[in-house]
Amino acid sequence: MKVITTHIGADFDSLASMVAAAKLYPGARACFSGSAGRNVREFLKRTPGRWEILTPSQIDMEEITMLIVVDARSPARIASFAGILGRPGLEVHVYDHHAAVQDEIEASFSLIEPVGATTTILVAKLLEKGIPISPQEATLFAMGIYEDTGALTFGATTEKDFRAILNLKNLGADMTAIPAHIELSLDSSERKIQDKMIENARERYINGAK
Repeated sequence: MKVITTHIGADFDSLASMVAAAKLYPGARACFSGSAGRNVREFLKRTPGRWEILTPSQIDMEEITMLIVVDARSPARIASFAGILGRPGLEVHVYDHHAAVQDEIEASFSLIEPVGATTTILVAKLLEKGIPISPQEATLFAMGIYEDTGALTFGATTEKDFRAILNLKNLGADMTAIPAHIELSLDSSERKIQDKMIENARERYINGAK
C-alpha cells in the first residue's frame, strides 16, 4: 500500500501537497500524521466527501510498502509514521521546500526546492506530466501556495510560486474563495492589485533564458 503523509498540525500547503501527490501516485492513500490545523479542519468540514484524507488509526502500518512524505523532512514531524522508517523493503519519497535539518528522513527519492510552498513543487510536476487538474483542485493548490507564501509576499516566495498561481488561475482556480479559508495579510485593495499582476504576468525569454 502506498501512503502519503505530512507534518503534524497540517496546514493548507500540507493538505494541498497531499492531494497533488495523490495525483502523481495513483492508488496512494493520503493520511494525516496527527491532528490538522484549525483552518484545515474547518475547511474539510465545509467540503465533506470532496477530499479523502485518512487518519493514522485507519491505516495498517504493516501494509505500507511506499511512504510519500510532503512538506516535511524530519522523522520527528511525521509522528507515528516515523516508526516504519528504515523498515526493509519500504520505499520512501520526500517532497519539501524547507531548509535542511540535522535529522533528515532517509529517502530513496527526494525532490527539495527552495520555493515558497511544497505545493508549488508538486503542481509543477503535475503540469510537466500533463496530469489534469480540476478547478476545485486548482483552488485548493492555490490556497496552499497563498498560505505558505503570505499571499506571495514573504521573502521566500519565488518566481516559480508566481508561475504556479498563474497556471492554477488559468486552470479555473477561484481566487476569490481563498480569503474565506486562510488568513491573508493583504487588504482587499492590495489583493485586487496583486490579482491584476498575476493576471497580466507573462513569461519572457531573454538571451535564451526564461
